[in-house]
Amino acid sequence: MSTETKRKGWFGMSPGHRKNFLVTFSAFKLRMFERCPLEFYYNYIEPEETVIFAPNLFGISVHRMLQFFFERGYESKETFLRFWWIYWWKVVLHQNRLRGIRFLDEDQEEEEKKYYKIGVKILSSFWGENIVLRGTDLSPEVEKRFSFSFGRFTLIGSIDRRQPVRKPEEGIEIIDYKTGLKYFKEPEMRRDYQFTVYQLAEEILTGKSPVAMYVDRLNLGERISVALRTDEDYELLYRVLESTYVTLTKLLTTTPKPADKELLLRNPEYASVKTFMPRPSSYCNICPHEGRCFASRATRLGDEDVTEALVELGKASTHSDATQLELALPYKFKKYREGVDKKDTPTSKHKRKVSKGKGQLSWDLD
Repeated sequence: MSTETKRKGWFGMSPGHRKNFLVTFSAFKLRMFERCPLEFYYNYIEPEETVIFAPNLFGISVHRMLQFFFERGYESKETFLRFWWIYWWKVVLHQNRLRGIRFLDEDQEEEEKKYYKIGVKILSSFWGENIVLRGTDLSPEVEKRFSFSFGRFTLIGSIDRRQPVRKPEEGIEIIDYKTGLKYFKEPEMRRDYQFTVYQLAEEILTGKSPVAMYVDRLNLGERISVALRTDEDYELLYRVLESTYVTLTKLLTTTPKPADKELLLRNPEYASVKTFMPRPSSYCNICPHEGRCFASRATRLGDEDVTEALVELGKASTHSDATQLELALPYKFKKYREGVDKKDTPTSKHKRKVSKGKGQLSWDLD
């Protein structure tokens, strides 16, 4: 699919591209649809240029620097860190300011310096731990892209690091880099589609399973082991793919649209079946589509702003009508937030079946 077609989204795709879109998934794409269908709509169906959050920009930049470490053969740590200074200040920030960067701190300049210093810490440590591997048989493959068939579906993605163990023929470790401070619990990583797809890609494309999988929390210098997947995990992944495919096909057979604002206020559960329904959560705070999302705006607006917004949207012809809708708004979204984590996702539906004795659980979801 061309960059221009991606920019236009669903409406710019040819029939052939639309067919491929419905059966081609990455772990990122699958996770996004499960997390929030409306975010998926804004990202894939009717995309627009969005601002990028500073933590995400920093993570992407560090990933690139770790790739450069193995590919460019820097002569010294000082040269490597000097390039980080140039890359962060003169390339990354300069280019993305035109697009728009959203910082979490009010003091933008201080946040830029903070990320630069964290980068120096991460890259200095990385140099010391990996310089002995560079140019040897143990030098890893980095940012390894893959694409393979899984039943009717095509799975795509990129593995941060494929690390040979002693000798390449003895096996490969799969390592995923994380630059943030989020703590990953074992059950959370156990049901993460990303590692299921990684291991499946390794097995299908090389004929061998990885000997181990890890998350490297670069900022903390910590490595977390991730459990290897089983056939049951692959079966659950396929069921999730099928469920997502069926739902998307139903939504896209008619003119796709985000959840209708008035319908959303009246009956969120009905809207979730008929449209790309928002699922408000803590992720809303860092969602790049926050400015377009009605659910996000509704939880942040004051009473007068809500009234004005509803009138402007044409959902109420007068301020009096808008006031009636406005009264229902906080309650509806409060109840929706309380209930959203208990339903509506393939994983949670499967968990309810297990609790009723109608299914088997392949891992601990508690």
